[in-house]
Amino acid sequence: MNTRSIVNGVLYHYPRIALSMSDKDVVSRASMMFGTKLFQFENGRRIDGTPGKRMYRTTIGGQRAIHFMVVLLPFMGLRRSRKIQSLLRLEKKRPDPNTRRRSKCRRHAATRKRNAAGQFVVV
Repeated sequence: MNTRSIVNGVLYHYPRIALSMSDKDVVSRASMMFGTKLFQFENGRRIDGTPGKRMYRTTIGGQRAIHFMVVLLPFMGLRRSRKIQSLLRLEKKRPDPNTRRRSKCRRHAATRKRNAAGQFVVV
């Protein structure tokens, strides 16, 4: 899944895997494998007014999601395999987000004052 997020008028896309079902044990194992939390929620009400089944959900995003997409790709059916391959192609075109962050931090650090030992000085 490719999630869209708009922040200050800028559209960001990022990869995400979400698993949601009523089998707690399956979602629990996936959440342990992903290293994420397991969420539970009620699935609304049926027409007759009785509560729906309890649902469980876990999600993972970003570079960790890309890693798991590569791992899970051989086990997916044709439709999901195509979607994952499409997302992986898009992800290869994008620059590494950590590279951009590191370069911005380096530029900012270069403008800060330092003492004789090279340590930052609090202004």
